[in-house]
Amino acid sequence: MNKLSKPWKSADFYMIGELTIPKLKISRVILNSVSGEALTWSIGRINNIGSSAKNGPIILAGHRDSHMQ
Repeated sequence: MNKLSKPWKSADFYMIGELTIPKLKISRVILNSVSGEALTWSIGRINNIGSSAKNGPIILAGHRDSHMQ
């Protein structure tokens, strides 16, 4: 999948990266959105107003009963 492509035409999210923690054997796709549709499929990035990913913290959100357990 292209990094900026949507998985289907009407999707309200796209993949922006991957979170990997080898020691814990964790690998998760990171999406650009925390909409209900996006969080159904993976972890989403909360967009910080006034801050860019290069200069500020990156905050991730997800459901603790699926992708964030």
